[in-house]
Amino acid sequence: FLGQVVGHQALFIKGDLKPPLRFQHQGAYRLSKVRLIHRNIPFPILIGEGKVELSNEGLQWSGAKVEFENSSLLLHGSWKRTGNVNPLEIMAKGRVDLKNLFSLSQSPLFSEEVRLKTKEIEDLSGTSLFSFKGWTSKSTRHFSYEGELIPKEAYLRLKGISSPLTFKDGGFSFSNLSMGFSKMKVQSEISSLILDGSVKEGNVNLTSSGSIDLKQLLAFLQSPLAPDRMRSQVDEIQEWSGKAEVRLKWLGKMDEGITSMREGEIKFKGVSFLHQKIPFPLSQIEGFLILSPEEIYFKQLKGMLADSPLTVSGKLARTSSGRSLSFQIFSPQLDFDSIFPKREKSSPTSFKKLRDWLSSWKIDGKVEVNRGKYRSLHYQDLKGEMKTSNGTLFIH
Repeated sequence: FLGQVVGHQALFIKGDLKPPLRFQHQGAYRLSKVRLIHRNIPFPILIGEGKVELSNEGLQWSGAKVEFENSSLLLHGSWKRTGNVNPLEIMAKGRVDLKNLFSLSQSPLFSEEVRLKTKEIEDLSGTSLFSFKGWTSKSTRHFSYEGELIPKEAYLRLKGISSPLTFKDGGFSFSNLSMGFSKMKVQSEISSLILDGSVKEGNVNLTSSGSIDLKQLLAFLQSPLAPDRMRSQVDEIQEWSGKAEVRLKWLGKMDEGITSMREGEIKFKGVSFLHQKIPFPLSQIEGFLILSPEEIYFKQLKGMLADSPLTVSGKLARTSSGRSLSFQIFSPQLDFDSIFPKREKSSPTSFKKLRDWLSSWKIDGKVEVNRGKYRSLHYQDLKGEMKTSNGTLFIH
């Protein structure tokens, strides 16, 4: 701890000279070119100038110009002695090099939870305007904080994801209870997304709009940084590629994952999808999904189901009485052999799962196929309808 400390101080002795002696101290100091090295801080701290007031009641500092590596901050704060709990307040404002902030977040100054999250980050670089306030109160030793980052061309690279995320516009706010986005623009190769809203105490209220590369999105959703519920929902996806233009509002609990999407629109372009529980691939998908709080409309979704072209429109709804699905399917040629491949060993057919599914769903659908085949059976001009009534599925 090197540098110059100049100022004035006063030292008093209360009572007589008989032990125990009680001292009272009060002083004001001006700092100049002070250099601080601490074992828990990964780089030296230079205090160019500032004022410190010290007394038996506590410590107060103001106008402290602090520099470390390529970062520069102006600090104010206080620490008071009030018994078992000593209130602390820290305020900082200035410009930070995000690489310095990343190194600092991995130090013992931060909680184990924060350090575990930062282990999933490969690299963080760029500069940002930075403001921070942290405090403890008289009633608790718990440290509360809030702050804001306004990135100026910042880059974030996550482990296991080759393409870095670029933050250009908008701001990011954080606290011990929440995090928020103010029209923040995030880019990664051909993906570009604007985020606006907050996540507070497990509740999400967020809007997102832009264009997304679904292969990049899948890699992020399968990374440890994604919420656990959302990660479990996509773990069985084997392939997800193509582009999507989105305008979405997320509202609800964070642990609801994908189901917290409440309203908006998704436009698919050249999407391919393969899931462990679906025995056939979906590819070349084009079309719209329109979301409202209780309904999802799929409008003129066109694509390939295995080797068969398909067009689907319909509505998925959730009401107090249950869930309903209405749809219209058209195909010029539908090959059921590619959808239901022949198995060498077949087990007895069980309709228990189908019965359980029908008990909670209301179905109303129409199918029209120009021509197709199943095993050795060829057919043409197939038209069908299906509808549920009292837990029974009627097919015409």
